[in-house]
Amino acid sequence: MADLITLSRAKFAIGGAQGAANLALHSDEQATVNALITAVTFAISKYCRRNFDEQTYEERYTGEGETKLLLRHFPIISVASITVDDVAVDAADYIIDAARGWLFRSCGWHSLDYGIEIEYDAGWSSVPEDIQEACAAWVAALYWQTKKNPFLMNTFSATTGNTYSALKENMPNHVKTILDPYRDRKI
Repeated sequence: MADLITLSRAKFAIGGAQGAANLALHSDEQATVNALITAVTFAISKYCRRNFDEQTYEERYTGEGETKLLLRHFPIISVASITVDDVAVDAADYIIDAARGWLFRSCGWHSLDYGIEIEYDAGWSSVPEDIQEACAAWVAALYWQTKKNPFLMNTFSATTGNTYSALKENMPNHVKTILDPYRDRKI
């Protein structure tokens, strides 16, 4: 998974009203910011229960006749194939609501025992601006926390097993507000 933001985007957030223009980071500070970017990217992905970059998914579903099938990942970029009980479904037989991750079929989705198989691409070609802003704001907040207490960096290291729980406890409320619409739905 690629980082959600660049070092320059993080520096802009850390620099406050002056942005990155008046912010000079030493090499060890840049290493700290890069580590925070990676750790926060991981934490955002875990909090939202999703990846933000384009990926191909192969999934199986059970259908009880509902006309709407909710896929696990969205937005949908394309659907490569759908089979229901090993019979291919023609693309003309369903409608895609890409933004919501829904597939509509007027005759419904019928199959027991996970007989609906779907291969599709979902995600974004570029990370949405508000997700980047949330990541940058969180990195900036953590950066200033590490300036107050340098030992915090060990807690936020991307290689530490407790990274997510430590980061989640320190997630600013405004970051949660931005991220909540992007949280993956439980199916």
